[in-house]
Amino acid sequence: LSTLCIPAFATGSLSVTATSDKETVTKDDTFTITVKVGATAPQAAGKIHSDFERGFIRAQTIAYDDFIKYQGEAGAKEAGKLRSEGKDYIVQDGDLFEFLFNV
Repeated sequence: LSTLCIPAFATGSLSVTATSDKETVTKDDTFTITVKVGATAPQAAGKIHSDFERGFIRAQTIAYDDFIKYQGEAGAKEAGKLRSEGKDYIVQDGDLFEFLFNV
C-alpha cells in the first residue's frame, strides 16, 4: 500500500491518508500517528487523545485540495468548502479535521 501524507491544521487536528500514516499539526508541533483506513471521525480523533473520541461532537472538515486551492482554512470556509461531519463519517483521503469535543 502506498502512503499519502496530507498536512492538517488547527489544534487537535489530523490528516487522513489512503493507508495508515497520519500527520498531525498543532500550533507548535508536527508528529505522525496511525489510523486505519475506514476509521470513523471519532476513531481518528481518538488517536490524538482518548478524550477526543469519548467526547466527540463533530469534525469540521476541509478537503486538502480545497485547502490549497482557497489558500487555507479561511478561504475554504468563504468558498463554502468547510463541512461539518458527524460520528458516522468515514474519513477520506485528503480530509483535514478540526475536532470539536466535550468531556
